[in-house]
Amino acid sequence: MSPRFISDEGIFVPAKEKVALERVNEETGEVEPYIYEGPDRAALQMLKELDLEEQGYMGQHFSENLELFELARMRGYNSVEEYVERLGYNSNKAKELAAKYKEKYYTHRPPVKVKGKKFKGGGVNTAGTGGDREGGFGELPEE
Repeated sequence: MSPRFISDEGIFVPAKEKVALERVNEETGEVEPYIYEGPDRAALQMLKELDLEEQGYMGQHFSENLELFELARMRGYNSVEEYVERLGYNSNKAKELAAKYKEKYYTHRPPVKVKGKKFKGGGVNTAGTGGDREGGFGELPEE
């Protein structure tokens, strides 16, 4: 299971997850199905491994990025916000999009199996000598 995060201007927060799971009832010992609905479990585990569990997110707001700050300053802008606006960044549109993705629920479904293609191996002999053959790594036919 790979973690899912939602980026909100450079701050990555766990996405919402909704998935059907099973758990053992402690009283009866029977396996019961239940629906987990909450932050992405893999993302929470990743934050825990990175010691960011208390913080609850990773990354930093783009306006606090030192590289972007230096780039804006080198190009003669007074602030990062002024620079990114000049590049066509719309903060309101980005916040709307982030809010839309934060409300969406994700699931961890296995990939859909597809039928593999049968590839020819060994190339094609088109020398025109009459023994044209396609593919295969087997022995040559006896002549």
